[in-house]
Amino acid sequence: MDTSYFMVEFPIPYRFKQSGGDTDNADRTSVSHQGGGKLMRSLVTASILSTFAMPALAESVWVGGASSADMTRVAYLGRIAAPLPGQRLSDGWSYSVFVDYVSYNYNSGAQGIQGTAKGIKFSVGHEFRRDYGSLGLSLGVATSRTTLSPDDPGNSSRGSSVHPVGEFLWHSKDDAIWRSTTYAQYVFGARRDIVNAFLGRRLSNGIAIGPQVSTGGDPSYRIYGLALALNGWKIGPLNMGVYAGAQHSEGGDTHPEIGFSFSMYLPD
Repeated sequence: MDTSYFMVEFPIPYRFKQSGGDTDNADRTSVSHQGGGKLMRSLVTASILSTFAMPALAESVWVGGASSADMTRVAYLGRIAAPLPGQRLSDGWSYSVFVDYVSYNYNSGAQGIQGTAKGIKFSVGHEFRRDYGSLGLSLGVATSRTTLSPDDPGNSSRGSSVHPVGEFLWHSKDDAIWRSTTYAQYVFGARRDIVNAFLGRRLSNGIAIGPQVSTGGDPSYRIYGLALALNGWKIGPLNMGVYAGAQHSEGGDTHPEIGFSFSMYLPD
């Protein structure tokens, strides 16, 4: 079972609307705009929490990690599982429940605001095995709740939101000389998208190192990321990934970005 493909970061940018005269807005972005406030980003990794899912009788993978960019912190934990005993991940149906926690700061006029966002996403997908890897498609529903302290009534991200989500995933085989992963997501209704890709040269110890690029946003803004990523670092049962680079917002600033992730495979 190849598990290195679970190490790619899955950023999901959300937006908030700031109060006051500045109409630029973001919900979970690392975007910084000049004028009325600083727009934050989140790098939210697809993660799956299965405390309320079926018992681990089928093949599954646990995923977790954290990332930081500017004043935004992200943490996540979860599980991907085959729906029935005997079925295989990477070649058939799977389900997942994604959770994340994001903390960020921004300015609304002269007032500093602390925001927290908690999200969960359930999806069902199917992967198709190919000669050089696996290709996956999934559909799901994502919901999030954002709280602000002190409250910012002009911020449209306050409260809860629910949207359907479509996803695409490609991952090469674990033993490929050039290890590659691509993840794309589109949030219907909100018209948000994100694309993240990694391409690394596998070394003799099984670790792959190479560039990781990302972009995301909606019709009103866009962010770009570039990092050096290390993929497939084994620590006991864990398959680790780390990256360090920079995130740039269109019309805003560039900030350093670091993150790590892990996966743990559990056979049925």
